[in-house]
Amino acid sequence: PFRNDNPPVVDIDGPIKIKKKTEVTYTFTTSDTDEDVFWLMINWGDGCPTIDWTGPYNYGELVEFNHTFEKNGQYNITAKAKDPYNESDWGSLEIQVPKSKVVNFNFNILEWFFEKFPKAFPILRQILG
Repeated sequence: PFRNDNPPVVDIDGPIKIKKKTEVTYTFTTSDTDEDVFWLMINWGDGCPTIDWTGPYNYGELVEFNHTFEKNGQYNITAKAKDPYNESDWGSLEIQVPKSKVVNFNFNILEWFFEKFPKAFPILRQILG
């Protein structure tokens, strides 16, 4: 009998701005009106080997993979899903591994000042009254 099956649609979720050489987790999901089992193919976009058709996974299952980007740059993670009848288009997630270091805004300038100049406190107390 003829089956009018729809292809799955793949979605990628995870951090889009990361530090190089830091392992991060990405979640791959599919939506499929037919609720079929599925397989995944993943390309990290950084020259690492493609993960070739892994699965099968159950409809609605969240599939997680860890990856480490070794160099700074902009990458496009792509993934494809297939069910027993059809193959999806490529889904993608663009990520950045910036060159600049992350600045810590929790820095307390007064704390630093009093550590560097411990004798300044009496002077500051006089100034502030």
